[in-house]
Amino acid sequence: ERVLAMNCSADMHSEALNNLALYHIGKMEYDVADSILCHVIETTDNNIELAIANIQQMKLCQRESRNKDFYSVRQKAINHLKRLKEESNYTDRQRKRIVYAEAELRLITSVYDYYVGRIQESIDQLHEMDSIIVMQKDTAQTLAYLYNIGAGGILSGSSKEYVSHMEYDYLLQCYTVAEENGYK
Repeated sequence: ERVLAMNCSADMHSEALNNLALYHIGKMEYDVADSILCHVIETTDNNIELAIANIQQMKLCQRESRNKDFYSVRQKAINHLKRLKEESNYTDRQRKRIVYAEAELRLITSVYDYYVGRIQESIDQLHEMDSIIVMQKDTAQTLAYLYNIGAGGILSGSSKEYVSHMEYDYLLQCYTVAEENGYK
């Protein structure tokens, strides 16, 4: 029991550090975030938190234009997620963290692909996310998903007016959800 309690505590510590790194990424304090994520990677064996730390490192690589690093860190995150799928006895909280990691991987990859001109790959990542968004209740990820589709270049249709209308609908939905949940 004591070993289990220690593991839970260590896992919660890693999760807290991942959340702290996300905060610093949001504040554009990339060196601080990177240091925290490196600490998580060095000190935990929890594949869920390792995957999330790698996925957040992908975000740092994307924002700092470290293209080669983006792909190597992405592969590490994918490997952790593959290992997680080999198991099946997770708590509800662990399952939610795994779904969060899968969604975040898709979102970050979609944004990266869009900015490097791989539009179809970006679209494919967002389409893969459709079912994940339905499964979870993460408002921030839902807002990012709606915004990415509504921002332009993802949707296609029979006319420019139709596409513009659909993009506007996504942006309006994003705005409405943000307002309802207190997001600026």
